[in-house]
Amino acid sequence: MKTFIIIFTLFFSSLFADETPVITDAWSYQTSDMSLTIENIKEHDTHFKKMDENSSPTTPQWIKLKLQDDLESGKYIVSYGHADFDLSSFSPQQQMQKFMLYSSKRVSFIYQKERDSKVYYVRLLPTDVTYPSYGFAQSEEKFYEGIDGILIYLFIAGIVLGLIMMTAIYNGSLYYFNHEKSFLYYALMQVFMVGVLFFHTGMQNTISPYFLSNPFVYEYLSLFTAFFAVLFARSFLNTKEYLPTHDKVLLLFLLIIVLDIFYFPKAILGDFGLYSITTAYFLVVGFLRMRQGYKPALFFFIGWSALTIGILVVEYFDEIAYFDTMLLGSTIEAIMLAIALAYKIRQIQSEKEQQKELMIHQSKLASMGEMIGNIAHQWRQPLTHLSYILMNIEELDDKEQRSKKVVEGTKQLEFMSQTIDDFRDFYASDKEKERFNLVNETQHVLDLINLENIEILFEVKEEVEIFNYKNEYKQVLLNLLSNAKEALMKNSVDNPTITIEIDENAVKISDNAGGINKENLQKIFEPYFTTKDKSSGIGLYMSKMIVEKNMGGSLSVKNKNGGAVFEINIK
Repeated sequence: MKTFIIIFTLFFSSLFADETPVITDAWSYQTSDMSLTIENIKEHDTHFKKMDENSSPTTPQWIKLKLQDDLESGKYIVSYGHADFDLSSFSPQQQMQKFMLYSSKRVSFIYQKERDSKVYYVRLLPTDVTYPSYGFAQSEEKFYEGIDGILIYLFIAGIVLGLIMMTAIYNGSLYYFNHEKSFLYYALMQVFMVGVLFFHTGMQNTISPYFLSNPFVYEYLSLFTAFFAVLFARSFLNTKEYLPTHDKVLLLFLLIIVLDIFYFPKAILGDFGLYSITTAYFLVVGFLRMRQGYKPALFFFIGWSALTIGILVVEYFDEIAYFDTMLLGSTIEAIMLAIALAYKIRQIQSEKEQQKELMIHQSKLASMGEMIGNIAHQWRQPLTHLSYILMNIEELDDKEQRSKKVVEGTKQLEFMSQTIDDFRDFYASDKEKERFNLVNETQHVLDLINLENIEILFEVKEEVEIFNYKNEYKQVLLNLLSNAKEALMKNSVDNPTITIEIDENAVKISDNAGGINKENLQKIFEPYFTTKDKSSGIGLYMSKMIVEKNMGGSLSVKNKNGGAVFEINIK
């Protein structure tokens, strides 16, 4: 940050600065000699030295304004800061008046070429020891031309700060919905960046130059911006996993920033101009991640390059810069990082889709295993019966009796064939909705599943036909019944009972297995959540997805009467 402030009127003229030096209507000189008075000051004119950026007086001082020789008569305005007038050599006829404009002090006076002096002495009382006092004179026309420049620059800066703040809010909302830390870190980084730019552009002078001009505020904003920038780079580029060595360097930067925050004002980054070095290191890390094939790192690299150049120029080459590189670099960085984060969202969604497809595939495999188990159960009795028939046929001599046994065996084979057809239809994907009876299809599922030693209570309050995907309903019901069966067996329940209640388009499946733990009740439908030893944890998740996404209904669970109650509502 500059310790010497020249007139900010010309500094704020526009985003791009003029290549030529600032032309003023007066030269400013200063002295810290306290022995001078307004009566003897002209005799000690040699005590005054031309004001420059190294001036930093901390005691009351005199300022000499020497108007240029070729100035025309007219109204002139002196802009000054960090001090106040005590005495002056302006005559009453010059109508000297103080006023404030854009929270900066001004003094206007009338100059008549033939009447008034070209040299004026003003004693200033510094009000802020951090900055030097300064004085600067311009004609009224030049002054208000500069004011127009202020408005242009502030308009540009306001748009940039608004853009950056919007990206902060947007990324904050992305974190809320996605719980991805990189969005949170970037949002916080941009919030503090807005504060840094608010100071950098001088916009704080339009509000309260006395409080907000404190350099400590600016430095703390810079440190917190750097702190969250490091966290963002680590999270967004996932350096801990892919670049562990560089991740340790970033952690070192974090340590330095924390030390700067707690041991300020001895700031390591600020005093040694290391902000640009820190951001430049992000470029190295971004480039390495880009080489590893991480596509969002490309936008990260471009955006951070612009910001790094902007900070580098401000820290080391601000005096020769022709435009505000910090403001321009921050704009490019905000745009490119927004693209990078949007690309990352796309990758996250793609990964979620892949995970969903994997879960569906795992669910199908689990269903196939369940199907094979149920077929084995359904075939066990017919196969046993067939073996008895074959044994009897071998022992029978009567042709008529053998024929009866063959017919009986054929019926068993037909039953087994029908069982295969039933399971094939059961697991077939529904392509179109159809009208079906809930009671009939529920009974069909009960016929297919092995629920030996479990009492089944099937209660129908009102029978109804619905128009939906039949097999998907049956698949969900089979999964719920299987879970109830496993819970009853696991808990070794006496008199195990499953109750199925149908009331119009609502189906309730309840058991007396003890219910679900309260801490698990809210997680039961989450993917991969399971309380079983050998389970993928996707059965209930997929059941809920089928009912709510495919069938347009709802699936819920609660504890009641010493067991769990699952309720399916189908439209």
